[in-house]
Amino acid sequence: MAWDQDGTVVWWTTGTLWTNLDKTAITELTSGQRTQLNSETDDPGVSSPDILKAYQNGNGTPRPVCWVFPERRDLFGAFTWNSYSSGDPTVSHIQNVRWSSDSTNGISGTFTDYPDTWPDTPYKTWSNSLYYRIGIEVFATPATGARTFGFIFGYAQGAGLIVNSWLVSTHLYGVISTGETPDRLLFIDNDTGLEFTRPQDWGDIPRGSVWEKNILIKNNSTTLTASTNLLDFEALTGTVDTWHQIKETGGVFADTLSIASIGPGASYPTGGNVITIRLTVADTAQLGLQAARLKLTTGSWA
Repeated sequence: MAWDQDGTVVWWTTGTLWTNLDKTAITELTSGQRTQLNSETDDPGVSSPDILKAYQNGNGTPRPVCWVFPERRDLFGAFTWNSYSSGDPTVSHIQNVRWSSDSTNGISGTFTDYPDTWPDTPYKTWSNSLYYRIGIEVFATPATGARTFGFIFGYAQGAGLIVNSWLVSTHLYGVISTGETPDRLLFIDNDTGLEFTRPQDWGDIPRGSVWEKNILIKNNSTTLTASTNLLDFEALTGTVDTWHQIKETGGVFADTLSIASIGPGASYPTGGNVITIRLTVADTAQLGLQAARLKLTTGSWA
């Protein structure tokens, strides 16, 4: 989920348990910090030096971290990645995982506890970003209709203190719950006519090649028109956003695409036309995983 861009609020504070967290020190992550924490890069920037550092030379404090969604979500899994300079790598850094269907702030309300400690992905170096694809924790019981989700990072377990530990990435996997937020724009796969439910995986492709994918944009609202829409690319790793361009039928490829308006229930473009995404892999492109995303910004609904 693009929780860094979809209106989700993320906050952190200090405390060893949800019952003793410091409510006077709650700090909301900035837009840039949210993007960094949800990225697929191996840069620990969001947590450096102290934002989400659980321990500093053994004298730090665990960090409760909470996601507050703008509408209910069905969560099916998550990935967390931290770095540590020393300590016991068998001790989970993620503890006291919980979610709520009625809380509006992550503090008040009723909560369901995740039954087990979190098998996060601890690595001492920043060179293991591929693990975000194979280290996903699938929930045995999905968090259905969650308004908030949170865990305590760096919770000490007896002698297994973790020192100098940073939370580098947190990816949440799920969908908006049925019946929530009907007024939104959907990415439609032109090949199937269905909404995308997972990323477009270009697979293992050679350098020096060009690939294309056709999509449509559908207005899911039955009453409102989405106006002043802009499609552009954003890198999740490196500068891979610059590998992509976009156009609609009859147009020319460019870095962005503007759409004046899309009426209630309508798809864009119409009449058999499509929006084409082009991926151009340079002869000198760095080998390895690369990820970007197509972002759609809407100016107004009326």
